[in-house]
Amino acid sequence: MMFIGEYLSQWYTLMINGIFNVVSHKSLIKTGRYMDLVNLLMIVILSCFIFVLIKNIKKSKNILILFLIFFGYVSYLFYNVNWLGYNRSLSLLGIQGRYVFPVISCFVVIWAYSFINLFNKKWISVLLICGIFVFMFLGEGYYLFKNYKKWCFDNPWFSYELGNVGEINKGEFAEKQMFDLSDESEDTLGIGIYFSTYSKEIRDGFYLNLYKGNNCQDLLESIPIKGIKDNNFAAVRFSDDLDKNFNYCFDIENRNSDNPVTIWYSGLNVDEKEYIYDLLERRLMDKYSLGN
Repeated sequence: MMFIGEYLSQWYTLMINGIFNVVSHKSLIKTGRYMDLVNLLMIVILSCFIFVLIKNIKKSKNILILFLIFFGYVSYLFYNVNWLGYNRSLSLLGIQGRYVFPVISCFVVIWAYSFINLFNKKWISVLLICGIFVFMFLGEGYYLFKNYKKWCFDNPWFSYELGNVGEINKGEFAEKQMFDLSDESEDTLGIGIYFSTYSKEIRDGFYLNLYKGNNCQDLLESIPIKGIKDNNFAAVRFSDDLDKNFNYCFDIENRNSDNPVTIWYSGLNVDEKEYIYDLLERRLMDKYSLGN
């Protein structure tokens, strides 16, 4: 169990990622440099706000009220909802950046007021506005255009057809799925599979078998998959990074679970059964402690 100071650090990281980053699609998580810039921006905003309050607190009473509303709400969320919830379940799953959205307008007004009152020269204001647009474009606009294929054309809910491989009962295997690493920019250390468990949570009994070669016959390793939840993403970590010069396959094996699962697939040619999966880079696996 963490102390409250350690918990606060992880709470802030998860909250700020929930507001500025991609949460639900782990293959599209923004890089650390972008989030470092966000954290720097938070420090700058707080410093400017404190400086403006000290400089002229009499003219800033309304802004101070907005800050107290924002701070009070976030403090209540942190302690009564997240910290006490963590003490009951030891889980960080309840930390969601969207829960700050009811008071995010207070934060925006505080941010704008601080910069306007601190930099009263027109050219500085124009420079700040241009910088904000660049930040928003790189973080949202450019990022969306760069990854729209994964969000749209590779998204199972927008595909031509959607199906599943059928129940994988005890002693059965799913059909082998080949995947290609030649287009990956970084080393691949894991894979994320999307399961349906028929409304059950399955703690163990399933394995991912990793094969090498075009014929998918050379078994490299069998990796246990633990804690599979319904309609959820399960990340599996390989022993080593995969070599981009080889082809790989995987299948899902039910060795000893009485509860079956199925794997979703999508694509224009459903006969090929292109499973819904995400290749996971080492950087993401290590940063977010992914994998069983």
